[in-house]
Amino acid sequence: MYRLSGQVRQEFGFHDEGRWVKKVGLRRFTFYVTNPQAVQEDGSYTGRQYLNRVDEKPGILPAIIRYGLPNIVFGSLQDVDLPLPPYREEMAWLELSPAMQAQYDLADGSSFDSSLPGSLYEWAIDEMKEGTKGALSVWLTTALNRPDAMFRDETVTFNRRIAGKGKYALRQEEEVMELPAVEDVSPKDLWLAERCLAERREGRKVLVFVRQTGKRDVQPHVARVLQDHGLRVDVLSPAINPRGRVAWIQKHAPAIDVLLTNARLVKVGLNLRMFSTAIFYEIEWSLAILWQAMRRVYRPGASLPVRVIFPAYAGTLEERALSLLGQKMKAASLFYGDEIASALTEEDESDFLTDLVRSVLKKEQFTRAESLFATENDLSGSPMGSPTAISPQATVVMTLQEWMVQRGIERLKRGKKKKGGALDNQLVLPF
Repeated sequence: MYRLSGQVRQEFGFHDEGRWVKKVGLRRFTFYVTNPQAVQEDGSYTGRQYLNRVDEKPGILPAIIRYGLPNIVFGSLQDVDLPLPPYREEMAWLELSPAMQAQYDLADGSSFDSSLPGSLYEWAIDEMKEGTKGALSVWLTTALNRPDAMFRDETVTFNRRIAGKGKYALRQEEEVMELPAVEDVSPKDLWLAERCLAERREGRKVLVFVRQTGKRDVQPHVARVLQDHGLRVDVLSPAINPRGRVAWIQKHAPAIDVLLTNARLVKVGLNLRMFSTAIFYEIEWSLAILWQAMRRVYRPGASLPVRVIFPAYAGTLEERALSLLGQKMKAASLFYGDEIASALTEEDESDFLTDLVRSVLKKEQFTRAESLFATENDLSGSPMGSPTAISPQATVVMTLQEWMVQRGIERLKRGKKKKGGALDNQLVLPF
C-alpha cells in the first residue's frame, strides 16, 4: 500500500508499520496477573498487572477501504471474457431408511407439530424455558450432523454451568441421550458411490466436500465406502501446508477418482480444473465459503462441463437449512452480483444458524430448494442485464458517425454563436 498509494505515503512514514496496524489492522493485548485464580469474568482481572505485550494478528479493519478503493477494480470471470465451461447444478433428494428415520425423530423432533416426547428438541425447549443457555446449540448440532454419522455410536452431552460466568465458569458434563449405530452404509453413502462410479465412466474426476472433519471426522468412513465400490480415493488433510496443497493435489490427482476434503481447505486460490464434478456430501453453512469452494472447479480452460451436486435427506433439518441458504444466496446475488467471492467480508455462518433456529421455533413454512446458484450458465435476455445471470457480450455494430449518416444527421460544427440564432448545422428542438 505504501508503494501503490500516494495518500498512504502522505499520512505514514516508511517505518510507520506500528501506526498503520493500529489504524487499520488487528492487535492482541496480552497481560499477566499475579492471581489468575481470582478472575471470574471475561474482560476482568484482579491483582497487579506486571507485563503487557502487544502482538499483530492477521486481518484488517474496514477502514482500509479508503486507501484501497482508488486502487481496486472489481470484476468477475465473465468480465475477463475467458472461455468458461458449461455449468449445471443439481439437487439430489434422498430418503432416510426406516431405522435411520426412527433415530432421527429422537435426535431432532422439531418437524412435528408439537414436540415429540423424549426428543432432543423437546429437551432443548424445556431447558430454554428454565433459562439454561446452550441447550439449543446441542440440539442444532446433533440434528444437522447425525444423519451423516449414524454408522457409529454417539453420546449427546451437555456442559451445564454450575458456578461462575464466561470462560471461567465451572461446568459439569452430563449425558443427554444415547444414539447407537444404525446402518454402516447409509442411502447417501450408496448414492455417492454410484454417482462417483457413473462420473468415472464418463472420464470425470469428483471432488467431494465434507463438513465434519474435526473431532467428528466422517471422511475415513466415506473413503472406505467408496473404496469398497472400487473407487480410488484420497483425502486432503489440513496438516498439508496451504502453500503446498496445489502441488499435492496435482501430484495425486492422476491416480485417484475421488478427492475428499473440507471446503474451507480449498475455498480460495486453488485451481482444480482436473475435477469436473463437485459434490457437497455435507453442505457448508457459510455462503462465501460455499461459493468459493464451488468455483474451484468452475475455472477458465476446464476441458469438461462442470457439475455441482447437493445431495440431502428429505424431511430433515438439512432440507430446511438448504431452503434458507437458497434464499440468502438470492439476496446475496442481488447485492454482490454474480461473484459473492468479491465481498469484502464473508457472511458469518453463526448468523445463518441463528436464522435457522428461529425459523424452526416459529414453525415457518418453507419451499424446497431446487438449486442454490443456478441451473445453468444461461445468458440474460433482458436489455437491462440481470444480477444473477450472465449478460451477453456487448458488440459495437456501428460508430456514432455511421449512426448519424444513417439518420441524415450532419456532423456538428463548432463556430461562433450568433445573436438570436443557433450555430450552423446545430439541431434545434421544436419548442
